[in-house]
Amino acid sequence: MQSTAIPPFRRTRRAMAAFAYRCGSRRSCTRRIRTARRCTCTSAAVLMLAACGSSHALAFKDVSRQLRAPEFPRSVRSIFKTRAKLTDYLARAMPGHAPAVPPIDFARREAILIASGPRSSTGYALRVVSVRETGSEIVVIVRERTPHLGEPVAARVTYPFLLLTVPRSGKRLSAHYQGRP
Repeated sequence: MQSTAIPPFRRTRRAMAAFAYRCGSRRSCTRRIRTARRCTCTSAAVLMLAACGSSHALAFKDVSRQLRAPEFPRSVRSIFKTRAKLTDYLARAMPGHAPAVPPIDFARREAILIASGPRSSTGYALRVVSVRETGSEIVVIVRERTPHLGEPVAARVTYPFLLLTVPRSGKRLSAHYQGRP
């Protein structure tokens, strides 16, 4: 008959340089496996970033002042490749009082419209931080200026927006507000 008692464990000897094994025994200890070196991992990360494509600053032109009195009812981040699409969007966004599209050479340029929607005073404004082109998209970073307490502003509804043109590329738009998630 077999005993159901717990068998006594073998005492683990202290790891010493003479044994060359972490647990002290050749039979019960696995060898240390060498992993990739730190420089190998760094090189792999650099190669992956290089493969993704680099980004560079993109020249843009701000034509916001040429779009008269727009009132965008909601936040907008869109790119328009033709005059017809921009005109159609403005007509749908502001039925009955859509402003005329400014003169843009759509054969060579694309229009980027960024609007933050209605704001409660004249202290709000949008400013372009950067426009960059990556391998697959145009990245626009915008900062919204908000009024400080005690700043003299008029209490009326305003509609901050930016209308930018960039060289025609056919890439998609990625627009971000700096300081927002």
